[in-house]
Amino acid sequence: MKSSTTDENRFLRLRLERRVLLCVLLLVLPILLLLIRLWQVQVVQGPELSRHANRQSARRMRVSPVRGRMFSRDGALLVGNNSCYDVVFHLSEMRQGGALSKTVEYVMRCANRLSSLFGRPHELVEKRLRDRLVSRASEPVVVFRGLNAVELAQLSELVADLPGVAVHIRNERSYEHPGLASHLLGTTGWRVPTDGRGSEEYMQSFALEELVGTSGLESVYEKDLGGKGGEQLLQVDYRGYYHGVLSSTPAQDGYDLKLTLDLKAQAIAEKLLVGHHGAFVVIEVETGAILVLASSPTFDLSTLTKERYGELATDKVGMPLFNRAVDGKYTPGSILKPLVALAALEHGAIDPSWRFECQGRYRFGDAKIDCSGRAVHGVIDIVEAITMSCNGFFVDAGLKTGVDNMEAIFKTAGIGAPTEIDFYEHGYGVFPSRDGMYRRSRRHWGMADTAFLSIGQGEISMSPLQAVMFCGALANGGRLMRPYLVGEVIDGSGRVVRRSVPEVRQRLAASEENLSIVRSGMESAVMMVRGSARVMRESGMAVAAKTGTAEVDSADGKHKNTWIIAYGPVSSPEIALVCLIERGQSGGKTAGPIAAEFLHEWKSE
Repeated sequence: MKSSTTDENRFLRLRLERRVLLCVLLLVLPILLLLIRLWQVQVVQGPELSRHANRQSARRMRVSPVRGRMFSRDGALLVGNNSCYDVVFHLSEMRQGGALSKTVEYVMRCANRLSSLFGRPHELVEKRLRDRLVSRASEPVVVFRGLNAVELAQLSELVADLPGVAVHIRNERSYEHPGLASHLLGTTGWRVPTDGRGSEEYMQSFALEELVGTSGLESVYEKDLGGKGGEQLLQVDYRGYYHGVLSSTPAQDGYDLKLTLDLKAQAIAEKLLVGHHGAFVVIEVETGAILVLASSPTFDLSTLTKERYGELATDKVGMPLFNRAVDGKYTPGSILKPLVALAALEHGAIDPSWRFECQGRYRFGDAKIDCSGRAVHGVIDIVEAITMSCNGFFVDAGLKTGVDNMEAIFKTAGIGAPTEIDFYEHGYGVFPSRDGMYRRSRRHWGMADTAFLSIGQGEISMSPLQAVMFCGALANGGRLMRPYLVGEVIDGSGRVVRRSVPEVRQRLAASEENLSIVRSGMESAVMMVRGSARVMRESGMAVAAKTGTAEVDSADGKHKNTWIIAYGPVSSPEIALVCLIERGQSGGKTAGPIAAEFLHEWKSE
C-alpha cells in the first residue's frame, strides 16, 4: 500500500515537471524566436531596411532657379521672364479618411468645381490621379495653367475653403522684340529636371516642370541660362504624405548672356528679307563677332505654341524653322571667284600681268561656258576679271590651276568644314575634291568639273555664314576668325563670369600681295561702270564687293540663287556682310540692292 502511494506520488511529480517544462518552453520559445528575428532584422537585414526606411521618411523637392536673360550688344533686353500662374493641388493636404477612392472622388470634385468656375477644362485624369496618390502622393500636381487676372481673383475667394489648392508661380520666356532673331535666340520647352541624378536617387526626388532650351542659344547655353536648382528635404510618411521640411538649399539662378547682336541692324536685315527666302549675316572682320544673323522666312517665338510649331514644321516650301544663315547649303556662284583668283596666283598658274581675251564664251572639249548675258569683255587682267565677273577668264585660270591646287585655298577658307559658333557646329557644305566626288557619286573628276568649279558651280556648296567668314578674311589680311554670338556671360550681380576672346581659326594660304590684288578687284566691282557690284555705290559706305548668281536644279525646274559678299569701309575694314536670296534674278539685281539698302539704313542717323 505504501509502495503504491510512493509510485503514485512519483508519477504525479513527473507529470508536474513535464507540465512545468512545457510551460517554460511555451514561454521561452517565442522569446527565443523573437530574439532570432531581431538579430536577423538588425544585423542581417539592417542596412537594407534602413535604406527603405530613409526612402519612405525623406524626399527631395527641387527648388526651381530663375532662367537667365539675353541682351543685345548695347544692353537692350531681348529675352526675359514673365511670371505665370498655375493652380496646383498638394495631394498630401487633400487626403480623406478611409478608402483611396474617397480621396480620388474629393480631388476630382475640387477640380471640376474650379473648371466650372473658370469655364475651361482641367488637366486631371482620374486614372493618373489614382496612380499618383499610390506612388507619389507628396508631389504637387498641376491642374490649370496660365491663370489670367479674372481667374486669379475668382480663385482667391475660394482658396480658403479648398485645403491643398494653391497657386504656383513659374517663369515663362518673354520677348521684348517679338519675331526678331528667333532662329539664333532659340526655343524652349518644358520638362521635369533630374539634375543628373541616378535613377534610384531620382525616385526620391520630385519637381514641377521647368523651362529648358531646345534650340539656338537657349540650347547651346543651357548650363549657363538654366542655373542650378536648389532642394528641400521633406519629411513624408510611408504613403508619401508631407509632414515637414527637414532642410533647404536655395536655387542658383541662371546667368545672363550679353550677345554681340546689333539690335538695329538685325531689325533692318529682317525687314528687308520679308517676302524672300534667304539669309543675311554681318560680322566684325577683326573679331568674328556676329552683328546680324537673319534667316527668312522666320517665326515669332512669343506665339510659338505646340500647335503652331507643328504647322511651321510641316511647311516644306518656306521651311521657317530652318536656319538658312548657318545650316543652308548653297552653290556659291561667282562669290567664289576671289578664292579661285588667289589659288591661281599662289600656284603660279597666272601672274598679275597675265591677260586673257574674253569673247563672251569659253569652249573646252565639247562643252562651252558663256559669260553673263554673252558679254564680251575683251582683253582683261585679273583685277578687271573680278570687276566684271568674267566667266571665261576664271574658267581658263581654273583649268590652268587645277582642282588639287584650288583645294588648298578652299580648305583654309573654311569650305567644307563645320563653322563653329559658340561651341556648336553648323553646316559643313560640300568640299570639292577628287576623292569627295568619287565617294558621293562614284564618278571620277573631269575637266568640266574643274571648269564649272572655277565659276562657283558644280561640286561645291557653303552656308551664308561660311561665305561671310571668308569675306572677312579677305578684308583683314587673311585671318579666318571663329564666329561668335555671345560676348559675355554675366551673373546676377553684374559680374562678368566669362568673356569671349577673338580666335583665329586659320589663315588663308595666300600672300598679302595676292590678297591685295583680289581686294582691288572687289573694290573696282563697286566703283567701275561695268562693275558687277556697282549697286553698292548706293549704300553710303565705301565698300568692296563680289556678286554671285548660282544656277540650281530643283524638282520644279532650274532657278537661281543670288549672292553678294562685301566688306567696308575700304580704307579700314570693320564689317563684312553676305546676303543670299533664293530664286532671284542675279546677284547684282536681287541680293545687291538689299545689301545696299541695309547699309544705307543702318548707318543713317
